Amino acid sequence: MKGARNTALMVAVLVFAALLVSGYRAQLRRVSLTPSPDAQTAAPLRLTNTSATLTLATLAEGTLYSIPVTLQNDTLTTRVFVSVESSCDCAMPDADLPLVVPPGHNAEMILQLDTTQMLGSFVRNIVLHEDDSLRLHTLSVAYEVAKR
Repeated sequence: MKGARNTALMVAVLVFAALLVSGYRAQLRRVSLTPSPDAQTAAPLRLTNTSATLTLATLAEGTLYSIPVTLQNDTLTTRVFVSVESSCDCAMPDADLPLVVPPGHNAEMILQLDTTQMLGSFVRNIVLHEDDSLRLHTLSVAYEVAKR
């Protein structure tokens, strides 16, 4: 009886391990990346125009960066962003949606940049969609990735 229970437990552990390895390979690769302690803070990006460019310093290959991005609403209307999208899964915006930015106020989102297997110069576009679905704001992020 005890041997059968141990065998069943061992099989359950092996099945669980196999599911983890096969189903979550991408997440396991990301775990090996080290978040950068030197994430830079950029000047607030003004929402007056329909686009803005954020130029970053040279980043190290194989690193996951968390970069705070401040959006500054210097218009006379409240801006409400209901969705965000990226041109590449290596540059993912993270914000509490809807992101409401009253006139004269700032809001922050975090940009996760993954430089795994990347070398060279890159421009990634982050698009913030407003609540009326007609207006959007494009944030272009320019950066270079070099070997460590």
